[in-house]
Amino acid sequence: MFCVGGAYALSTVQSEIPRLLGVPQQSSFAPFASACFGLSFGLGTCASLLSTLGARATAASGTAIWGLALIVTGHALAMSSFVGILVAVAFGGIGVGYTYLSVIVLVGQGFPHRPLARSAIGPLGFSTGAGACISSYSYFSFSSIDQQSLGHLVRLSGYISISVALCTMIALPNDLTQFTGSPDSEQKVASPRRAIQTLLFFNALPGMTAFAGILPLENLYSEPDHQYTALVLPLVMVALALGGLLAQSFQAWLGARASFFVLFTLRGAMFLRLAQYPSGLQATITLVFILFAHGMGFGILPGLIKRHHSQSAAFARSYGSV
Repeated sequence: MFCVGGAYALSTVQSEIPRLLGVPQQSSFAPFASACFGLSFGLGTCASLLSTLGARATAASGTAIWGLALIVTGHALAMSSFVGILVAVAFGGIGVGYTYLSVIVLVGQGFPHRPLARSAIGPLGFSTGAGACISSYSYFSFSSIDQQSLGHLVRLSGYISISVALCTMIALPNDLTQFTGSPDSEQKVASPRRAIQTLLFFNALPGMTAFAGILPLENLYSEPDHQYTALVLPLVMVALALGGLLAQSFQAWLGARASFFVLFTLRGAMFLRLAQYPSGLQATITLVFILFAHGMGFGILPGLIKRHHSQSAAFARSYGSV
C-alpha cells in the first residue's frame, strides 16, 4: 500500500511538466486524472482477478503494474512524450486499484476480528507513500532538475515497487481458497449500494481534488517555499492516516450516518472559511481537515460494505463496484 500511495503525490511530478515539456499549465493536471480513470477500472475489475489469482497475487500484480508504469513514465518523461506519460499513469492506476482493494481483503482475512486494521491500512499506506514522495520533491529539487534526471528518479521508484511486488509473492501465503463458495445474493445488497456510491463519491471528491494539485494549490495561497514543502506538507499527510485510525472509534460514538454528516459539515465550513480569509495558514488548516475526513470516510466505508458481504469474494465485488 505504501508503494502505490505515491499515486496520491503525482503532483510532485506533474507540477514540473509545464516547465520540462512546454505544455500548458492546465494540462499538468491530466496525469492525475488519467491515473484516476485507471484506478476506477482497476477497482471495477479487481474482483474477477481476485477469484482467479487470490488476494496475494492480485496485490503483487497491482504493485508490479504500478512499478512498470512508473518505469515507462520515467522513459516518457525523458523523451518529452506527454501522451506517453498519460498512457503510462492510466495503466499504473489500474495496478493501484488492484493493490488497494486486494490489500484491504488480505488484511480482512488476516485480522477478521480487528476492523481497525481493515479501516486504517488504506489511509496509512497512502499517507506514508504520498508523504515520502512529497519529501523527495524538495530533497531532490524537482523544481530545478532536468527531465532526464527526474525521469531517472521516477524509474527508480518503479524498480522499488516491482521489488516489493516480488517480496509480496515470496513472503505471503497463497490465499486463493478464500475466494471459493457462493456469493451473497444480489437482493440482499441492492438497497444500500446507491447510498454507498453517493457517500463514496462525495467523500472522495474534496480529497482527490486536493491531491490532484497539492503543490500548485500550495503556491496559490502562498509564495513557493521549499522548507514548507519539505517539512509541513509531509506532516499534513499524517491527518490522512489519523482519519483512518480514528474511523472505527468515531463511527462507534456517532454512528455511520452522523459521522459522515459531521465530516461533510467540517469540510464545508473549512471551504467557507478559506474563501473568506484566504491565506497560506488557512489553506494548510483546510487541507488538514480535508485529508482527515478523507481518511476517516475511507476507514468507515469498508465496514459498511462488510456488514452486507461477509465473504471475501462478495466484499471485493461490492467494494469494487461502488
